[in-house]
Amino acid sequence: MPENKNAKRKKANEKSLVSNSSILILSGFLIGTVSQQVAGPSAQMYVLLGGTIGLVAYLGLACLARQRAQRASLQACRQASSQLETRVDRHIPHRPPQRNNRRFQPSRHSERQYLTVVQSFRNPYG
Repeated sequence: MPENKNAKRKKANEKSLVSNSSILILSGFLIGTVSQQVAGPSAQMYVLLGGTIGLVAYLGLACLARQRAQRASLQACRQASSQLETRVDRHIPHRPPQRNNRRFQPSRHSERQYLTVVQSFRNPYG
């Protein structure tokens, strides 16, 4: 298990040879070269194709990086939630909910609950 952690640390510390932004810059340069007709007519198609492939690769890598970041944040949230649940479970004993076996039986006074509280003995005629 420690070997796996060391491998992950080495992988995290290694820098990639080509970054995402350099792929985008080089792709833009190639597409700009075609638009200014700097390359020869026979090479223009290949240069444009290379720039387009670089642009698609940049978008794909950006999408993968976003998904990886979302997965990492979701994993961190799950781990924090799990830690919080275990801490709460340590302090609050878990008891199964108690069932009330008594059936509801209306009392003989249940009809009276909707009666007025104050009765007025005022004469309606005077």
